[in-house]
Amino acid sequence: MIKSPWAAAAACLVVFGAVFGLPDEAAAQANFDCRQPRSETIAIVCEDPTFSAQDRQIDSAYRTALEEATEPDRARDNHTAWTRSLSVCGSDRDCIGRSMDEQLDALEYAAASGRRERAAAAEFPGSEPAYGPAPPVDRQPTEPSLEEALEVASDLMGQGAEGTEVSDPVADEVRPSENRSFEPDQAEEAVSPSDAGAPPPSSMEQMAGGGLILGFIVAVLAALLATKALADHSMRKFGWPMILNWWNILHLVAGFALWAGAAMGSPFGGLVVAGGIWLIVLAVNVRKTDLLTGVTMSVVQPFVVAILFVVFQLARSKPKP
Repeated sequence: MIKSPWAAAAACLVVFGAVFGLPDEAAAQANFDCRQPRSETIAIVCEDPTFSAQDRQIDSAYRTALEEATEPDRARDNHTAWTRSLSVCGSDRDCIGRSMDEQLDALEYAAASGRRERAAAAEFPGSEPAYGPAPPVDRQPTEPSLEEALEVASDLMGQGAEGTEVSDPVADEVRPSENRSFEPDQAEEAVSPSDAGAPPPSSMEQMAGGGLILGFIVAVLAALLATKALADHSMRKFGWPMILNWWNILHLVAGFALWAGAAMGSPFGGLVVAGGIWLIVLAVNVRKTDLLTGVTMSVVQPFVVAILFVVFQLARSKPKP
């Protein structure tokens, strides 16, 4: 059994060796394990005296930030992320120095911000209620009441009576000028012809209008009768129908050619195509009948086809009961 004085001496030797017997690099570091560096960057920090001293400053600033910062968890997470990202620098000593300087500044800023916030809270206690910030103040101008508006109007009228005359633009516009004399001739000139009613048409004009309408109706009936007579003549004498003839489809094609040429910006081209189709129909009609009947049929057929097409479209667009 060891005596107590010897045991005390042995314990002192163990403590002395633990404190002073470790290498300088291992004892100096607080953020990294210098006994087993996990990267080349940490090994350089442990070996370089300047980086070692800077690392001790970072550790002290980190502890201060945990005590002073208003969000210590955020400061702890940022510091842990920095210790892991420092290895990205590798053996670049400039990168290592910049990274450590930035981390030291960030920790000092976090501690200083926490101190400022606590000082402000201590200087103005109870500035905000426990249930939240005060609602915003509505600073919109309020509309004056009817009594206030009448009072202001009476004051303005009193000022105008005491001093200069208050001019009213609306009254000045409506009020006639003092040096302006009313003349009936000028009033008649001011009235525009469109305001004054147009004179009613005379009886002769009415008769002429009725005659034109009647003449148009007679012309339409005569055209229909002539068309029917021509169709009967061509069918009875030559056995060649003027209306129910498949050659009339070419007139629809000619009309489509005219429309397509105008739509594409080439009306002359559409006219050439339509004219060629009309000449083909003319040659067929003359060959099937005679010269006079064929020419007449070729002139009348396009109008008949157009009328039939319009009637067909109107019948299609008519709503069904």
